[in-house]
Amino acid sequence: METRRFGRTGHQSSVLVYGAAGLGGVTQEVADESLKQALDAGINHWDTAASYGHAEEVMGPSVEAVRDRIFLATKSGLRTADAAWAQINRSLELLHTDQVDLLQVHGVCDLAELDTVFAPGGAIEAFARAKDEGLTRFVGITGHTEQAPVVHAEALRRFDFDSVLTPLNYHLYTADQQFAEDFDALCALVGERDVALRTI
Repeated sequence: METRRFGRTGHQSSVLVYGAAGLGGVTQEVADESLKQALDAGINHWDTAASYGHAEEVMGPSVEAVRDRIFLATKSGLRTADAAWAQINRSLELLHTDQVDLLQVHGVCDLAELDTVFAPGGAIEAFARAKDEGLTRFVGITGHTEQAPVVHAEALRRFDFDSVLTPLNYHLYTADQQFAEDFDALCALVGERDVALRTI
């Protein structure tokens, strides 16, 4: 499995990331086997979220067994500091760990949503606290729409995120000149700051 440096985190992450959304409705046995196959194939970067059904819960036993061999990421999409803080701690409990490598502000797809995250009492306060208190090593942001590159560039101007997860596909990039320009501008910004970039 090819690996690449994951920005300034320094982790040599597999180019294929295990996205755990599909575990939200499976049995423990299926989850165990799926995660074992991923690890055996050299996938060392596992990405989940509190909103992925019971994915974190069924990942927990595997995470505990191989914690020192994987880069572990999860996400919270809650928008207030108190709610996000509670969810972050619940995620750690379900994942059988006291620290994740990457904690991501999830599903920030437009500027209004970004403003909510950064409002007084907003979720970013919980993510910054989690990093300060050692619940995560790094903080990232994710989004899923064609507006995401603009939103994520603005997010990087407001907070020193360690990673960005943003959408990209060939058709959108070649057919929509504005999207291509926005994505290229985001790439330039993450390059300048050595921020890790992943694409959906």
